[in-house]
Order: sequence, then structure tokens, then C-alpha cells
Amino acid sequence: MMATRFHLIDKSTNCSFIIWLTVLLYAVSTIYTGRIKVPEQTTDTVAPSNWGSIKSGWVAIRQIPTIRTLIPIDFITTLASSVWVAAVIYMYVEQNLQLGEEWWGYINTSYFVGMIFSGLIVIRFAKLLEKYNGFFIIFGLFLSSLLILLFGTTSIPALALLLACL
Repeated sequence: MMATRFHLIDKSTNCSFIIWLTVLLYAVSTIYTGRIKVPEQTTDTVAPSNWGSIKSGWVAIRQIPTIRTLIPIDFITTLASSVWVAAVIYMYVEQNLQLGEEWWGYINTSYFVGMIFSGLIVIRFAKLLEKYNGFFIIFGLFLSSLLILLFGTTSIPALALLLACL
């Protein structure tokens, strides 16, 4: 009885810490978001109609090669990222990794940590990525597919966390 009682206290302390850390990080991000300067645009153009806006978007998709490449890639990536659906990850943790439900959270956390780090990398190397955007789009698509394939086939918990992060 005593061990269970301490175990619950420990979990509530961890939960409280995580909640306060989330609030702190949210506050910091709000402050930094508020400091972003958006240059004012002084154009006297008439806003296009809804149909004009839709039409201009489809024209851009058809005429700009980068956008024409991005649309199918975005569609494929959206389908591929569905691997993170909660029920699928939960079943993966239960059946492939044969671990408890807490690993569902670890894997999701690892995935979001990877998203944060990849965002920082993109910010750091934005000029290089912009210069070779076609290469990085295709490379990223194949790398993402490979990592998802490896993730789905591994039964090693630490490797699953690493692959989810990557």
C-alpha cells in the first residue's frame, strides 16, 4: 500500500511539473511571437472575389514548378503522417514494442521534440534550403518515408524513440 501511495505522489509531481513547464514555454513563445515585426503593406489594390482568389491559386499551382511539386508531396506527406494517429501508435506500442501505454506518450513526445529541432535546423539553414529547395523537398520526402518504414518495423524501444524524433 505504501509503495503505491508514493508512486501516485511521484506521478502527480511529474504531471504538475510538466503542466507548469508547458505554461512557461507557452508564455515564452507568446512573448516572442508578439515581438515579430510585420511590415505594413501599402497597396491600394482591390481585394479579389472569392472565385478570383481560388482561380489565382490554381493558376499558381499550374504555373509555378515548385508549388506544382509541393502539392502532391504535401498530399503524400499528409497520408504518411497519419501513422501518428493515436490508435495506431497505441497498437504499435502494445504489439510491436510490447510495452505499456506510457510509451505512447514517449513516442509522441519524441516526435514533437524532433519537429522542434527540425524547425530550428530549417531556420538556421534557410538560405541553403531555399537555394536547393527542389533537392531538399525530394530528399525530405524519401528520408521521411524511410524513417516511417524503419519505425513501423522496429521492435526496439530506444530505436523507435530515435526514429520518431528523426
